[in-house]
Amino acid sequence: MSDQRAFVPSGLRLTRGPWSREYIGSYEHGVLAFRLTASQPGKLSVKVSLSRSQWVLSQTASLGSSGSGVHSLTLNGNSGQDSGAITFWSEARVAHTSGGSLLDI
Repeated sequence: MSDQRAFVPSGLRLTRGPWSREYIGSYEHGVLAFRLTASQPGKLSVKVSLSRSQWVLSQTASLGSSGSGVHSLTLNGNSGQDSGAITFWSEARVAHTSGGSLLDI
């Protein structure tokens, strides 16, 4: 099975067999985006998680409104210092557009 790689504007596309992955990032906007596709229905299975071993302040998962196809995971934490800790917030949004179903979020 051969890999097919191509650069997309400010990103990378990798195609291997029936699967394709695209990556793009913007430091200015604080965004990393990934697009995963399969050429055949039901051939793509993905687990998405945000985790950290310590100093987690909150962690949530939510399903979007019926038909919206957008679901999210959030993780809020800090750097662990008693004074002046740096806090952060991260979010993973899953946009399920067609084929199959989204389970176990």
